[in-house]
Amino acid sequence: MLSFCVVVARRNGHFLLRRNLTTSNLLPLLQTVPRERMLTFSVIAHVDHGKSSLSQRLLEKQGNISPVLDNGVSQEALDTLSVERERGITVKAVTATMAVEYKSETWLVNLTDTPGHVDFQNEVIRSLAACDVALLLVDAAQGIQAQTLSTARAAESAGVPLLAACSKCDLNTARPEEVALELCELGLIDDPDSVLFLSAKTGLGLDQVLPKVIEQFLRSFNNGRKNKESSSLEENVLRVRIIDSKYDERRGVISVIQVIDGILREKARVSIFSASQSSQATYLIQEVGLLTPAPLRTNSLPSGAVGYVICGLRDVRAAAIGDTLFEVGTIVQPLEKNLRPSRPGLYASVFPPDGALFEDMARAVDRLALNDPAVTVTREPPRPVLGLGLRCGFLGILHMDVFRQRLADEFQEDVLFCAPTVPYRAAPLSVQIDKDNMIIDNTVEKEDIFLNIETLEKWPTEEITSKKLCILEPVVDLVVFVPQQFLGSALQVLEATRGMQMQQVDASQYNSVLHCRAPWAAVVEGLGEKLAQATQGYASLQVADQPRWRRNDRLVKLDIAINTEIIPALSVVVDRDDALHKGRQVAELLKSNISRQQFEVVIQARLHTKNLAKERLAPVRKDVLTTKAGKTVGGGDVTRKKKVLEKQKAGKKRAKTVARGVQLDQETFWKVLGMPSTAGNSSKDN
Repeated sequence: MLSFCVVVARRNGHFLLRRNLTTSNLLPLLQTVPRERMLTFSVIAHVDHGKSSLSQRLLEKQGNISPVLDNGVSQEALDTLSVERERGITVKAVTATMAVEYKSETWLVNLTDTPGHVDFQNEVIRSLAACDVALLLVDAAQGIQAQTLSTARAAESAGVPLLAACSKCDLNTARPEEVALELCELGLIDDPDSVLFLSAKTGLGLDQVLPKVIEQFLRSFNNGRKNKESSSLEENVLRVRIIDSKYDERRGVISVIQVIDGILREKARVSIFSASQSSQATYLIQEVGLLTPAPLRTNSLPSGAVGYVICGLRDVRAAAIGDTLFEVGTIVQPLEKNLRPSRPGLYASVFPPDGALFEDMARAVDRLALNDPAVTVTREPPRPVLGLGLRCGFLGILHMDVFRQRLADEFQEDVLFCAPTVPYRAAPLSVQIDKDNMIIDNTVEKEDIFLNIETLEKWPTEEITSKKLCILEPVVDLVVFVPQQFLGSALQVLEATRGMQMQQVDASQYNSVLHCRAPWAAVVEGLGEKLAQATQGYASLQVADQPRWRRNDRLVKLDIAINTEIIPALSVVVDRDDALHKGRQVAELLKSNISRQQFEVVIQARLHTKNLAKERLAPVRKDVLTTKAGKTVGGGDVTRKKKVLEKQKAGKKRAKTVARGVQLDQETFWKVLGMPSTAGNSSKDN
């Protein structure tokens, strides 16, 4: 999925559009460069292997951007979201069109910079669906890591040819020759001599990148580029694929598109194939142009071009990713979406700070979800204390936290995200399992015997206690890449998260590959980050397949009650042996983070009907026997004083009954859940 920079020129450390790249220069190229000399390539890699830095240097060399330095430090041109600049990661894939001279001919080359974090893998897959070549970057010092393999396999599955390169070759610890051999041994490339050795910092090898991309494209499509989406219809009939969409308050929906057939012109009237059916609504094209990465209006886009379109759309659902845009009055075959549906890894409930603001929050979530289709959104019934909310599915903890920050940054919505949970299942005790407690595959197909537990309110405590049902947890097979010297530390982390090592393979003299099995909850709650912290950033993991189900009779639901009322948003699933420690920890955290009230606040951690921990927050004392003027109520009359004290006592009791739910802010939730408010902030993708 692609996004684009909406800032053409700023002088606070951003990048300026160069004067020599103007509409007058590009318009003749759009009209004269044939379809055979237009291509799109993606830069793919593991997180922090240098994708954004390389993309930025290529745009500088081609004249698309000019660096403006703040105190001698260059700023990223392609990471345009505030969350990307604050965290140093790429969240949205970004595209830019470059004019490239190759063997005395001009090519129009579209570059796509993609994210590297596993939580944004769907961005990579969607970008590859519109690409002709993928440039696979590998850090020459770090070597092959988890996302190196997963992104390479994604390109292979999409039928996109690979061109490999080693980045950061200027480092003293770089070993590009060994990394090239490892790529060959793993079957990612055929010839280690074909690997490019690059350094975005020193400029080493940058002049070779675009010519090699073009050569790889020509090798893959022998006689020049053929239209991969060709149909039996005439090629001049307009068909456009929507790659990404975002909502702008002033202009409505802005879509990043790829023109497959025909020419997209301003003032043309178009319609959209949506959900495999032709939409009855028609729209007038208001503006089209290229992305350089700043939007550059061109009035038309020919077949093969990647750019943006604005057509007055206000309904965010009308321009879904993968839909086909076509000209009114023509008969076309809709394009295949070639998009793998996202499967949420965890769910979290989202609530507004005030129930009256629910519709505003729902509208903002809906519009942001247009730009991030990996998020699933459904409405929830009202909850005690919290009121109406939304149930959102995310790919991981970082994905959830980035979505929360984007809601605040882009829509000024300060919302409350509750404890994330992974889906569990309950099954009869007679369910068939193997020696590792894994559910037999043919049993999984019998959906009617399972109870899906997507929210912890559905946790069947009574049935489990009475030995009628058992709990099934999702587990995944993992591939962990770790240097030999950190092998012991990685195994300790896996053991602490109930992971199980199944096989160890020495991939090279530097790296080991561990094949493990771990609970899906541990993965989405930051197992990768824990491994990286324990190995100085070198270890990484790749999820080998979809979650499977394992019976685990030791899992219990820990409830948190405030003034005897259970707060579902704070409920968590823990191992029975960890319940007491977790309960005490949460109760102490809440006591230290909740403001004192006019009444006593009692915090309890419960396991079914048993209280595991209890903390008391004393009320704020108010002297009701002294007036504002400093006089004593009732003078020396003890009876009057007792009346006033009894009235205060009754008022506190009434307040305690009405206000059992004490308001909690997001920071308190984050502390209770054991997550920093900037989850994933340490990851960099540059």
